[in-house]
Amino acid sequence: MEEEKSRGYFKSIISAVPDLIILFDEEGNYLDVWTSKAEDLVASKEKLIGKNIDEVLPNEVANSFKKYCSLAIDNDELKTYEYELEFEEGKRYFETHLVSVDAKDANNNEVLAVIRNITERKIVELELERASNKLELTVKGAKLGLWDWNIKTNRIETSKQCSNLLGYEPPNSFTHWKELIHEADKAKISQLIDKLLNGDTSYGKIEYRIKTEDNNYKWLQVIGKVVKWDNKGNPVRVLGILKDIDKRKQVEEELKRQRAYFQQLFNKSPNAIVLLDNEDRVIKVNKSFEQLFEYKQTNIKGEKINNLIIPEKNLGESIEKSLKVKEGEQVSDEVVRETKNSKKIYVEINAFPIKLNQGQIGVYGIYRNISKRKKEEARIKYLSFHDEMTGLYNRRYFENEIERLNNSRKLPISIIIGDMDGLKYINDNYGHKMGDEFIKKTAEAFKAATRQEDIVARIGGDEFAIILPEADSNTAQKICERIQAKTKWHNKKIDLPEPLRISLGYAVKIDRNQNLDEIFNKADQKMYQNKESRKYSPRDN
Repeated sequence: MEEEKSRGYFKSIISAVPDLIILFDEEGNYLDVWTSKAEDLVASKEKLIGKNIDEVLPNEVANSFKKYCSLAIDNDELKTYEYELEFEEGKRYFETHLVSVDAKDANNNEVLAVIRNITERKIVELELERASNKLELTVKGAKLGLWDWNIKTNRIETSKQCSNLLGYEPPNSFTHWKELIHEADKAKISQLIDKLLNGDTSYGKIEYRIKTEDNNYKWLQVIGKVVKWDNKGNPVRVLGILKDIDKRKQVEEELKRQRAYFQQLFNKSPNAIVLLDNEDRVIKVNKSFEQLFEYKQTNIKGEKINNLIIPEKNLGESIEKSLKVKEGEQVSDEVVRETKNSKKIYVEINAFPIKLNQGQIGVYGIYRNISKRKKEEARIKYLSFHDEMTGLYNRRYFENEIERLNNSRKLPISIIIGDMDGLKYINDNYGHKMGDEFIKKTAEAFKAATRQEDIVARIGGDEFAIILPEADSNTAQKICERIQAKTKWHNKKIDLPEPLRISLGYAVKIDRNQNLDEIFNKADQKMYQNKESRKYSPRDN
């Protein structure tokens, strides 16, 4: 019963895809047909099943089809080719993807064909091929980039849209451009270029991956045409267009996984997957889902997903995403979810609707655990603004806050500068490890003496600073006294080999025309004046 139900969901998903999906045996006999576009079939499903492809398609098309089927079976890899057919309304063009699949009978092989009507695209390509001197972009908002390659100079001129597609200014040398192409795609690029340069073709179309600004790769479709030759007939100029197909490739990859038999992918996917009905109730989950969220399918079937893995404070966000999916949108995001034991985890979620002709029948949700990555990102962000030894803010953050508060209307603003006395003496006589302990104790004194809204930073080896928003000189003086009191408390504990001493100075901004950098310098000068007035030995340097 469960197997039949799963097969039913599989067929529902496949039938919603705007392609022809046909299952053949190795002899080219039609075994099954799924499609929502019956008008692209040469005959009805009932008339096709059981017939051989030789009885249905023209000889040339049937022979090519069988050849690629054999290659898909023998090499166990995806094969793609294009063909054309005559219909009453005129010629139609198709793009076919063939993949070998496991058959029920181990002695026979089967091939799954995913066939897409590309007539509109092909017509555009043929029109481009007939263009004589340049390619015209006629579709408003097409978001295509234009490029112009001078073969003799090896220079490429690109439009602004190319920069928008890539996220950076493209190189103007074709040699440098090739360096950005994914290693796995370079061979097919070279083959096409050789055909252009050898005169074997004047037109080319190819899809490949290119490096982005963040060192990832995105898919592009490039169409080019030779528009100028020299006196010897050698091509010297190629014009073309550049199209971002990265999202399309992602969707195609997802569909390809579904086509390779949904059930097999569902069970073996490393990502957590859940199948929901239109009311967000759980129909089925895979093993990865059970491992990630610590639920067994038998215990949660029929339960609403929001009652299982959504933290209470994220409920609104989850409901909003569910509504978008119900309206036909695909949703991708990085969110917080929780396990059965209330453990919060970061996941990358992809959710999309499952549709038939009569409407949506459910939701497909994929979760990928990104908690480790998020933790590392948080650590890096923390370290970018904090001193690793003391946990206080670092100089970078302190200077950013000085700049931010410089134009604040909320006055007065006080700045305290502190310097730990005798760090060099401690390092030279007791070692740098002990010197670090003195720095940590100084940081503790500063942190314990300040308010929650104060900004406490270590701005140098033995230098500390505090920004006191809306604090006058009395407040600054009291905090300085609290710091010294905390220092005396440390010294009474006798847990350091030498007394901890800190020199302090402060200054106050009371006028908007004053600059906080000047206030900082005044506080720094007062600190050094106090240090000089109380110095009694080399240990205080």
